Amino acid sequence: MKQYSHDYTLVREADSLLYSAMRAQADGHRDTAMAHIGEARQKLQQFLSQDNMVEDDDVADGWVKASDVPGRTFAIKDPATKTDRIEKHGQIDSQYLKQDTSDADPTNPLYKKIVVESGTYEQIGMTRDEVAAAIQKLGAKLNRDVSKKMNIFVTGNKPGPSKLKQVMQWRSEGLQIEIIDQVRIKEIIDKYIG
Repeated sequence: MKQYSHDYTLVREADSLLYSAMRAQADGHRDTAMAHIGEARQKLQQFLSQDNMVEDDDVADGWVKASDVPGRTFAIKDPATKTDRIEKHGQIDSQYLKQDTSDADPTNPLYKKIVVESGTYEQIGMTRDEVAAAIQKLGAKLNRDVSKKMNIFVTGNKPGPSKLKQVMQWRSEGLQIEIIDQVRIKEIIDKYIG
């Protein structure tokens, strides 16, 4: 009989966000505290979902132990084949880093924004490069690294912890960086690209 395990990384990330929320509340930054709480809630909901389960045996068909999954490798469901596979969380292809506003709808919320994406997008059935290509079609400038000039941080499952921490730090300092989760980015893609 197959055994399943949760990946507890999400719980640790949620715990860190809740601690940051308490500190922000104590410093009188209620909006920042509420943002941290909302993100922690999302992580805990994801933790409790079936998408976060990995199989402890039968590595041959693509599952691995949660405890054996190194930092940037994930067991995910392949939307094309409906089977589970291991996906490396690699860099976005450089062709998507060139801004192209020629066919973009200027009313979309990403138009001429500086965007950084992080994580994987199995929940919406897209690869990182597919999301990057869509962001490019929306007329945004996609960067690989976070910076104070960025406008939007798009988070999939398991965004880079250092990127997320830096964005949250800048937001707590008053920078207006919007965080968009994978469900919201899919809604934007469907509405403005189709």
